[in-house]
Amino acid sequence: MCGRTALAAVLAVLLLECAVRLVGDADRTEALRQWRLRMAWVTGLNAAFAASYSLRPRREPATGPRR
Repeated sequence: MCGRTALAAVLAVLLLECAVRLVGDADRTEALRQWRLRMAWVTGLNAAFAASYSLRPRREPATGPRR
């Protein structure tokens, strides 16, 4: 799951960079450039969740008798 998120973030950053270069004006593309930091934040957060589930997986629910 983490790999797909990283791939999607890299693709999004590449598309944003293409848009920035297409426009060419630094003042008009500052908002687009700020999205790169947001993509890094989301990817890092997803990686942290994936690592936590790898280190401590969820426990299976108890299948004992119901009362």
